[in-house]
Amino acid sequence: MSSVLNIKDLIFSWPDNQDFALNVPRLAIDKAEKVFLRGASGSGKTSFLSLVAGIAQANSGSITFL
Repeated sequence: MSSVLNIKDLIFSWPDNQDFALNVPRLAIDKAEKVFLRGASGSGKTSFLSLVAGIAQANSGSITFL
């Protein structure tokens, strides 16, 4: 199957919160695959979605969408 989202070595932190860093070593989501994003408050769910949507920019790593 063909991946629609590929993430490799992603590291991200908001400029005003250097105590937290989102780290995604590798993630591939295939076409028609369903994914549920779950985590405690402050765990990086919204940050992750902001990165995938292009609203925020990663400190390092790559995100390939479609």
